[in-house]
Amino acid sequence: MAVVRDERPIVYVEGMMPVYRASAIGGCIRAIVASRMGFDPMESPDFMVNAAEEGTRLEPVVLDALFDKIGASGITYIPQVEVEDRTLPNCIIRGHLDAIITEGEIDPSVCGPTFPSSLSKFGGVIGTNDLINLHYGLIEIKTMSDAVFKKFIKHGLKAFPRYMAQISFYHHAVMHGWTSDNSIGLSRPDYCTIIYACYNRDTGALAVTAFPTNESPLSYIDVAQRVLTAEYNARQETLPDCEHQGDYMAHQTCAYRYLCNMPSGEGALNLGDPGVADDGSGDGQADGQASGRQTQVDEIRRARIKAWAKKYAEAVQIEKSGASLKDEAKHELMEALGEDKTETVDGYKVTVVDGQRTTYDHDRMAIDLGAETLAKYAKVTTYKGIRVTEVASK
Repeated sequence: MAVVRDERPIVYVEGMMPVYRASAIGGCIRAIVASRMGFDPMESPDFMVNAAEEGTRLEPVVLDALFDKIGASGITYIPQVEVEDRTLPNCIIRGHLDAIITEGEIDPSVCGPTFPSSLSKFGGVIGTNDLINLHYGLIEIKTMSDAVFKKFIKHGLKAFPRYMAQISFYHHAVMHGWTSDNSIGLSRPDYCTIIYACYNRDTGALAVTAFPTNESPLSYIDVAQRVLTAEYNARQETLPDCEHQGDYMAHQTCAYRYLCNMPSGEGALNLGDPGVADDGSGDGQADGQASGRQTQVDEIRRARIKAWAKKYAEAVQIEKSGASLKDEAKHELMEALGEDKTETVDGYKVTVVDGQRTTYDHDRMAIDLGAETLAKYAKVTTYKGIRVTEVASK
């Protein structure tokens, strides 16, 4: 099965429901909320794009190498399984597992210990010579540069919060049977073992670790709470603190780093906050801080308006195109049906619906009854709408 990269934002809207990508929920909370609020992500640096494409290309190769390394036998697996959590209020968590083993065994004596024993709580290789039954084994593959690979070997998953949250969600999803494609026949298992494979793109080295059965780095509550916190902040129009402080590489590769120069206040920046009020008693410095803060708040507000105005304009065009296509299809169907009222063709039942409705000529009623009489029956309905018009940029 070909692996296709998902180019959507880390949070996207499907219908009326926000979808949080499992690969991102352990990342910077400010970036997650910014994506949820509709801010446009920056383009990824070339080295990140190249690394992602190389990782996608290598995934099936690494999977084969993994089975050889762990002494796998009788392996049956399903690649690229979509899982999602729809139990949370007003949002979805969704991701794609690299593979789920539904049958087979591994021989840990072939695999051998890969990480220092001090990292056992983060998933040291199970040290037994007995074959491990892998009915429901969850496989996650990561390809890394040599520097990142060495960091993983030295510190384990605790140095990669995004990986910890992602694999924990996958494990909970499998344990609860939250697979999107029910046709693959997966049911809620009694146990599931996580197998984590890290491939060094520079040297070809492959490190494999396994978690004790039914254990994951984070609890489901930890993962769910993170998503609910992000959703709450987005609905409050609040950008939380950046979590990349002091991590230069994480900051430089963040698609929303242009927001990191914005102030956070005490834990969060409320976009509706007018800034620091000036009571006239300041020494000039406070005035400057208030002005600077207000300018930054306005920049965030304008960026948000721009992002959603663009989405609204695109939605209007889609709506217009859909209406035009609907009218064209209606005309063609009427002609094709002729005198027939209904016909079923290859799973589609087409029916001509007859009916009538009554309308009133208000101008004539005003003449016959009088405008004053007619006004007694008038009912005023108020509404709020949005009109987005494209104008030339200044």
